Amino acid sequence: MFEKTDDRQLSAWEAGILTRRYGLDRDRVMGFFRENYSSTAIRFFMAGYRLEI
Repeated sequence: MFEKTDDRQLSAWEAGILTRRYGLDRDRVMGFFRENYSSTAIRFFMAGYRLEI
């Protein structure tokens, strides 16, 4: 997504949604954002993860 939109926050938010939807390990995926992006991306990831669909 980042490559298409160049938007890190949107990418993190979408990753959070997909992590929850597919039952992936939240901490492992979140670790990727900790290593590569800012705390803002972590907040967007968690917002997507917590979103009730």
